[in-house]
Parts: sequence; C-alpha cells; structure tokens
Amino acid sequence: MTHLALTPLAEGSTGIGKQLGASIGSGGFALVITVYLIAGLWGGSRIKIRPGARPVLGYVAGQLFTTAGTVWQTPAELTRSFNDTFTSQDMGLGTILPGALALCIAIVIYGFDKLPPWLEVFLGMALVTQCALAGSPIDVPGRLLAAALQHMLGVG
Repeated sequence: MTHLALTPLAEGSTGIGKQLGASIGSGGFALVITVYLIAGLWGGSRIKIRPGARPVLGYVAGQLFTTAGTVWQTPAELTRSFNDTFTSQDMGLGTILPGALALCIAIVIYGFDKLPPWLEVFLGMALVTQCALAGSPIDVPGRLLAAALQHMLGVG
C-alpha cells in the first residue's frame, strides 16, 4: 500500500493537533471516527451527517483504519478480496485493473442518489484501499490525506 506509515511523534512536538494525536493514537482516532459515524447514521442522534459528507468521512475513516491495529483492517481486506476477484481472474471481460475498480466505486458513490447512508460510508472506506491498489495518479488524494493527517495529528 502506498499510504504513509504511522510514525511516532518526535520528542517535543508542537501544535495542539500533534499533542492530541499523541494522546489518542491511531487506533483511538479510528475508534473515535467509527463512533462518530455510527452516531451520525443512527436515527434520533444529535449528530447529523450530510449525504455528501458520508463518503468523505468514510474515506477519512478508511485512511485512519490503514494505520490502526489489525482489528480495523476489515474494510481494507474486503476491498482487497473484491479487487482480487476482478483483477486476478479471466472472466471474459478483458483486462480489469485496480484503477478501473476505484473509478467504478467513485461513480457508484456519487452517481446514485439514494444509496443507504451506511453504504455511502463503507464505499468511502473501500475507495481508500482501492485507490492505493491502483497507485498513482489515482491514489494522489489518499496520499495527500495521509500527509495531512500525519502533519496535523501525527497519524496517517
């Protein structure tokens, strides 16, 4: 995967974001965004997540999951299995590469009006891994997000 690896914060790191990252950790951020997403998707919650923000938050969650412990790797593993199904077998469709699947996921996310909220979030999570499997230039947003999370919070 081309995402930045989680690196420990340097002694004496400055900035509230890095201090926050040092006190929460990569698994902690994954847990926090998961709880936020569940609360935001659950009916009757005070947290409301706009439809356009769901896949974006799922994408951020997927990025955080890639740096957290193995328990958070399930969306990535499901996406890799999905990728392998299409890219490693001759199904009579010609050559299908990871970039095509990444673009298909993005089209499904933004092309259909009435996806269930949980599916928008999950597809956002899947898109992170699929873009990483595709590599450059499709993975540029993922690498930018990883760098931003690393810079702001010390995770990414």
